[in-house]
Amino acid sequence: MHRPDFFGSLFTVYNLDMSRNPAWAAFLSTIFFIASCRDPNAVPAGGLPRSAEPVAGIAFVVEDGFDRDIHLIQPDGTGRVVLIATDEADSDPAFSPDGRTLAFRSRRDGSSDIFLVAADGTGEWLNLVNDDPESFDDEFSPAWHPSGDLLAIYTDRFQPPMGSCRGPLGIHHLGFIPLEGERFEVQHFDGLAGEQESLAWSPDGRTLAFGSICIEENVRIHLFYRETGEVSIVTDDSYASSNPAFSPDGRFLAFSSTRDGPTDILIYDLQTGEITNLTQSESRDRHPSWSPDGLWIAFTSDEAGNDDIFVIGLDGSGRMNLTKSPGRDLGPSWSPVE
Repeated sequence: MHRPDFFGSLFTVYNLDMSRNPAWAAFLSTIFFIASCRDPNAVPAGGLPRSAEPVAGIAFVVEDGFDRDIHLIQPDGTGRVVLIATDEADSDPAFSPDGRTLAFRSRRDGSSDIFLVAADGTGEWLNLVNDDPESFDDEFSPAWHPSGDLLAIYTDRFQPPMGSCRGPLGIHHLGFIPLEGERFEVQHFDGLAGEQESLAWSPDGRTLAFGSICIEENVRIHLFYRETGEVSIVTDDSYASSNPAFSPDGRFLAFSSTRDGPTDILIYDLQTGEITNLTQSESRDRHPSWSPDGLWIAFTSDEAGNDDIFVIGLDGSGRMNLTKSPGRDLGPSWSPVE
């Protein structure tokens, strides 16, 4: 993140000559020393970045070559605006439970870190990780706990020296970033073998769904029960399944799967165990995200020959392309507020 040259600005404004202003030199040296000792991961006294009002709509990633920006669009395809636009890769948007903060992944400071910003895209960014710009440690896919005080992520910072994607240990491991306390810190959850990815909390915050590979040949959906530490498998078959998303009432789990074709959005009924194909198309439909009322799902599809953001009703009706862009539009995140 670019930081202004504070001392240079002072010198310019006040035309300070340090050789003639020893008192100023001593004062600024003290300020510099205090600033250099500040913990960059300290939780800010003023709290997390928040917009004045909740932000409604669907955030998504626009990819143009190596550049990725984050846009916002309304469910009827209107009101498209840019939320995050830099020369770096910005992706993985996720709205906070109150719709006033956006978590996302960015390489703005060098390595792939997790940031927070006001949900309307204004104000300062807050880097929760602050790795060295040359670090190879990367964090991905922030998922808000319903309490708003915890993020689940997956990260490669805890991989074993000889880890491989198909080995028993994996590269990407589940981690957590608590948003309360004195400082932000990536905590490793090492109770799961394999490689975790694409995370989603249940509305009651007791269950975390995730895709996992390395244990099996294909990505499979698992459920981690936070209170007991137990893990169960939802998709115990030979098909690749990922991108889980709980419905707002917690009854259904939407996910992407190759079970019936290239990739479809499937709906798993957590009460009955029934799985139905929602999209049933010849295109690649993936990355589901639920509307606040649980009646619609936003997703990525290449139906038009290019990745766009679509919506579809829970009964399979009303499928509509929202973005119709020449670039690739990916990874929708529907705000929890209407």
